[in-house]
Amino acid sequence: GIINFDLKVEAFKDNIHSANSGVFADTFTVATDLISRLEDKSTYLMKDEFQVDIPDYRVEEMKEMAKRQRRSDELPCLKVIQSIPTLLTGDTIDQNYHQIANYNWKSVLSVIGANGLPDCAISGNCLRKQTTLTISIRTPPTADVDKMFERIKELMTTDVPFNYQVSIERPDIAAGWNAKALSEKVDTALNDAVKSSYGTSPVFQGCGGAIPFAGILGEKFPKADFLVTGSSLPDTNAHGPNENLDLPSTRNLTTALAFLFRNVAS
Repeated sequence: GIINFDLKVEAFKDNIHSANSGVFADTFTVATDLISRLEDKSTYLMKDEFQVDIPDYRVEEMKEMAKRQRRSDELPCLKVIQSIPTLLTGDTIDQNYHQIANYNWKSVLSVIGANGLPDCAISGNCLRKQTTLTISIRTPPTADVDKMFERIKELMTTDVPFNYQVSIERPDIAAGWNAKALSEKVDTALNDAVKSSYGTSPVFQGCGGAIPFAGILGEKFPKADFLVTGSSLPDTNAHGPNENLDLPSTRNLTTALAFLFRNVAS
């Protein structure tokens, strides 16, 4: 799921001389203070009240994936960088598991835009009258996003430092979705199909993506088994430059789906 909004912090009617910085706080600093009310800086995730319990079957699925995948190895980093400190457990499999769990099931906040800040080359010595930051929060699949957003607004607009004016604007909220565990019949059919096509058993992964019809279908058909899949590799670069598909991988997926439909039908 996702919660996006603009956090606007206003202090003055106009920009004022920088000499007043010893009298008044910078609006950007106040904005970051408000953000800190939501985050746990020891984990770089949002605080516990914004997290959820992970279903046991998802925990087991992520542990299986952790034996095969190291999430950070897929990312185009500028240099060799470390993961969030709490992920460095010393055990590679355990570290992989926590990376996958954070990716799939943890609420995380990012700042994705800003207004009120001039380009560095034309910035001047002044206290700016306002700062607006666009906040994007990835929420767990089972989170109550409406309840979470109300709590976020309460934390960010109550007891504001220096009595500055704070507003929450342009909210965009969408719930995530978590499929129920597969039935034994479909699970067996899927395992056989994937082994026939790929030569190995399948693993399951959550994915950040605005696919609201999956949740709608889940509510409409609560007893149905759901398999949401697609052809993608680490360098597929979805929604970016040179988005691409690996043809051999796509053929394997198509074959696996054909075997799956045959197995379920029989």
